[in-house]
Amino acid sequence: MTATPPHHQRLVNGLIGTAIVTFALLLHVIFPNTAASGQTLPFNGAMWMGFFLMAALALWPVTHGKVQFSAFHQGLALLLLAFWLPFFWSWNEASLVALPRLLGVTAGALLLFALAQPRLSRRHWWWLGMAILAGALLETVLGYVQLYVLERTDPLSYLLGYDPLSGRPFGVFQQVNLMASFLASALVISAWLYGETRNRLEQTVILLAPVFMPALILVIQSRTSWLATLIAVPLVLIHLYKLDRARCR
Repeated sequence: MTATPPHHQRLVNGLIGTAIVTFALLLHVIFPNTAASGQTLPFNGAMWMGFFLMAALALWPVTHGKVQFSAFHQGLALLLLAFWLPFFWSWNEASLVALPRLLGVTAGALLLFALAQPRLSRRHWWWLGMAILAGALLETVLGYVQLYVLERTDPLSYLLGYDPLSGRPFGVFQQVNLMASFLASALVISAWLYGETRNRLEQTVILLAPVFMPALILVIQSRTSWLATLIAVPLVLIHLYKLDRARCR
């Protein structure tokens, strides 16, 4: 059995630490703004700085000539190519709208490719999932604060651009579909994380997701996330049932 090189372990620790800071801290950096989308929102810059630092750390093994990829990454590359091709023969106002979004999708694909390079163990992936879950749990708290605590005269309502009379909390995302999609994704991730737990404390923290997130997803009234949750939750329950019936219950 070959021991893990110390420099590789430091690299992975730095990657996981960056992920935790990105989702638990940078995700919640907010500035007053007049609303927009994508990178035109000022606080998205903080989040993307964390993403690109994660990608840079994960891509470090490539500097030694070791490139790891799978059929998934090949399929993802072909999908991105299909998305980009129309830009080469047509350019109009719709292209200007689509370009920032496609740049974001491409950057996300780059991050997925980068994460394949350090050869992460299941426990390393568990910690990355916990980073995402930590961000989602904080967003859940903020969502309930917006729903039940904030009033129109509160400074935090102005800072977030949130109108308490709407009754549809959106966290820091300024868009209800984004908030609900993030929570639905974290809910699915929590099922896998629960199957990989090692002690009672980890189980307790992860179970906060299925206890508090579904009600908020319901209140937000995002039909996209409702559909995603209705499809995903039964699938992850089947996964847990096969893994451990007691945990599934």
